Amino acid sequence: MTLSCTAIVVGVDGSPESDDALHWAASEAAVRGCGLRLLHAAYLPTLTGHESGTLSTATDQALVAAGRHLLAETMSALDRQTPNLPVTSEVRWGRPADVLAEAGAEAVMVVVGDRGRGGFASLLLGSTSLRTAMRAPCPVAVVRCGRQADPADDIGRGRVVVGVDGSARSAAAAMLAFEEAALHQADVNAVHVTAAPPREVSATLRWGEQERTDGEKLLDEATAAARLAHPTVSVDYTVVIGNPAATLIDQCVGARLAVVGTRGRGGFTGLLLGSVSQTLLHHASCPVLITGGHPPADDAAPDGGAADEGSSSV
Repeated sequence: MTLSCTAIVVGVDGSPESDDALHWAASEAAVRGCGLRLLHAAYLPTLTGHESGTLSTATDQALVAAGRHLLAETMSALDRQTPNLPVTSEVRWGRPADVLAEAGAEAVMVVVGDRGRGGFASLLLGSTSLRTAMRAPCPVAVVRCGRQADPADDIGRGRVVVGVDGSARSAAAAMLAFEEAALHQADVNAVHVTAAPPREVSATLRWGEQERTDGEKLLDEATAAARLAHPTVSVDYTVVIGNPAATLIDQCVGARLAVVGTRGRGGFTGLLLGSVSQTLLHHASCPVLITGGHPPADDAAPDGGAADEGSSSV
């Protein structure tokens, strides 16, 4: 996965979470040498069936005016802080996740806070978050309020953690992790987790030793293309027998970024589709970067069906 577009898109709604996401996105854009696009969703669902933007009402006009005012103030503040950063802004009608996903078609990445207000209410706490992550055709960075790492700080320090389970999606995540690490002169920590078998099985088959060997082989194969593309990036392998979500959260401590795919199999079953994803997004101590896009062919469910949470599906 190569980040070849010209701007980073960030959702802006004026909340503290949005402000943190904006700060992270602006710093990332400055490091990359690309532009920054501020996007506000003007949307007000009602109980009457009328959605904002479908009728020319005073409320709709007020929403647009408020959005434009917010973006103007935000751009003015950014210009004082980062005067050389190319910044554009736009107010769009529509549901926040739809607006962000559509904008992702021409973006380096989409950056959002973990919560919001107004146009981005409850972002990354429910269907809006999953819809954004699953629909956006580009990577989606989730920045938790108060826990963002400034991409421009501590160049050459920190780790980029990536969850790898052997799926094509996690291989794409590995490539993205190496790209980020190369950009920030950081190291990569590639993590594979295997669930422990029943005690009687592990006691008789020396199961753990073989699984660790297999896990290291899997990591070596999954990161081969990324290592070839970015030979200056150092990588460490971590193979753990345990809980995928808890392991990833532990590995995120002290990291500058965590990278995961939208689907997976094996040790990361259901990541970004259920409890593992929600746990990581709520508790990771660093920003989380989701690969985005549609699942590769070998990650799709049989007969064209959608992979469910119980199937081998990071």
